[in-house]
Amino acid sequence: MVDAHSAGRAVVEGDLKKMKTKNCPICGAGKLKKKVGAESFEYKGETKTIPNYVTYACNECGESIVDSATLKESGKMLKDFKLKMKVDLNDSSTNR
Repeated sequence: MVDAHSAGRAVVEGDLKKMKTKNCPICGAGKLKKKVGAESFEYKGETKTIPNYVTYACNECGESIVDSATLKESGKMLKDFKLKMKVDLNDSSTNR
């Protein structure tokens, strides 16, 4: 689970395509492999799971780089989630 404030590293997808061997930009030694899965984020005790979360993982250093389209889309989803949490918290505090 990832804290909503630290969504990971982003590399523009075009930059990954430009890299002929797709070497890891972090360690330089490993190769990147595309992974698609669900990623969960936690904010104020509530969890938001984002399906089809695309990352590129290094087989040497283990660093995962978030796909730029995924980062953009998930950023919007997490912003909406955070706003909803604030509204829900305000509603519950006024109903006391």
